Amino acid sequence: MIKYCSILVLLVFTLTGNAQGFGPGAGTQNPVQWEASVEKSEATSYTLKLNASIEPEWHVYSQFTDPGGSLPLELEFLEAGEAYTLEGPTEESETTTSYSDIFEVDETFFSETAQLTQKIKAEETTEYVKLILKYQVCKEVCINEEKYIVFDLSTEKGQVFQDFNEFQAYGKVQEKVEEIEPVKEVVKQEEKQDLWTIFFVAFASGFLALLTPCVFPMIPMTVSFFTKQSKNLATGRRNAILYGI
Repeated sequence: MIKYCSILVLLVFTLTGNAQGFGPGAGTQNPVQWEASVEKSEATSYTLKLNASIEPEWHVYSQFTDPGGSLPLELEFLEAGEAYTLEGPTEESETTTSYSDIFEVDETFFSETAQLTQKIKAEETTEYVKLILKYQVCKEVCINEEKYIVFDLSTEKGQVFQDFNEFQAYGKVQEKVEEIEPVKEVVKQEEKQDLWTIFFVAFASGFLALLTPCVFPMIPMTVSFFTKQSKNLATGRRNAILYGI
C-alpha cells in the first residue's frame, strides 16, 4: 500500500511539474540544456551528436533504463529509412544505475552531462535530418520534456528547437525561396523581351503610319516647306532634322 501511495504522489508531482514548472526544487525551468552537432566522416556518412548539460541533482533517464521505473529516453528520427539509414543504435555516454525504492527496479540515468551519438548513411540529396527527442528529467519531481532537433548536413551544424512549428517549418522557407528565384528570372527575361517587342512594333507602326491618307499627302508639302524657306540645302536639312526631333 505504501508503494502505491508513493507512486501516486510522484505522479501528482510530475503532473504538477509539467503544468506549473516545478514544485519542490523549483526555480530551474530548464534543468537540461541541449546542443546538437554534425561530423562528416565520408561522402555521405555522418555522425550526429547531442550533448546535454544537466543541472545539479537532476537526472535524465537513459533509453535503456528499466521500463518499470521512470520513463526512458526516446529518439524519433523522422524519415529514417527513406532519406537516410541509421547505422546501428544510438550510443550513450557513461550512465549511473541505482535501485529505486519507489518502483523497485534498477534505474539507469545521466548526471551532470549526457551525450548521444548516432551514425547515419544519407542519400546524396538529403540536406538535413530531423529528430524528436523525448525524455524525463527528475529531482524531487519529474518533468517530461520534448525537444526538436535539426541536423543540417550541408552546413554540418545542429539546431535545437523548443517550438514544434518552427521545427516543422525548417527547410520549407528555403525551398520556397529556391522555387521563387527561377520564377523571378523568367519574369525579368519576359519583361526584357516585352520591352524590345514594344519598341519594334512601335517603330514599324510609325513607318506604316506614313502610308495612311492623313499623313502621306503631307510629306511633299512638308518637304517643299523646308526647301523653300531655307536659303540652301544644308539649312533645309538642319531645319527638317530639328522639326523631326
